[in-house]
Amino acid sequence: MVTCTQCGAARDAQFVNGAVTAPCTNCGSMAVTVGLAVDMRAELGFTGTLEMEWKPAPSGLAWLDRWNYLRHERALVSGPIPGSPTIVDDIRRAYERLTDYIVKEFHLRDCLIDDGARTGIAQSQIDNALRASGTLTLLADVANTVKHIRLDRPPWSGEYPNIGQPSGSTSEGTWRLRLPITHKGKTWEGADLAYDALNEWWTVLTRLGLAAQHP
Repeated sequence: MVTCTQCGAARDAQFVNGAVTAPCTNCGSMAVTVGLAVDMRAELGFTGTLEMEWKPAPSGLAWLDRWNYLRHERALVSGPIPGSPTIVDDIRRAYERLTDYIVKEFHLRDCLIDDGARTGIAQSQIDNALRASGTLTLLADVANTVKHIRLDRPPWSGEYPNIGQPSGSTSEGTWRLRLPITHKGKTWEGADLAYDALNEWWTVLTRLGLAAQHP
């Protein structure tokens, strides 16, 4: 049986024998788990299950690997979650997953810088493109706020945001994490910021000439 590693949805059985060529239609992830029933009763006296996880092969470019990860995982942090948050730990886990995604999303910048020798793109070009986006400068400040206990650098956006308490909101058998982020008189939802920021990163990649090379 082939299932999505992230959400557990059934995947096409063709992925048992070949590379994963399409994302999960439920959550967008490329990772799959293949469960193989192994009859070991003759040798060991029991029947077990062997699970293998396949992920897309590295591209050789740090920024492209990070971009593919972010693109495929975005649905997990911005979309509805099945069921309802029954315990505080459900909200905590969703919060940690979202903030981890936001940090990795901002650090696409570092991946682009690391690949500079291969792409020919200087750090100044990357930072200038990032600073031209209000959404990405806010993303940078949110990432630094949740990652560092003490902030000792000027904010990218000119003002550090205030991150509120996470909570859960239910609707028709699903729920969403609510994470209010107040910045310069406007309140964002954390999941919406993560979603919109990836679109802004695509604009940056286009401006840097990378999007056309890796559509």
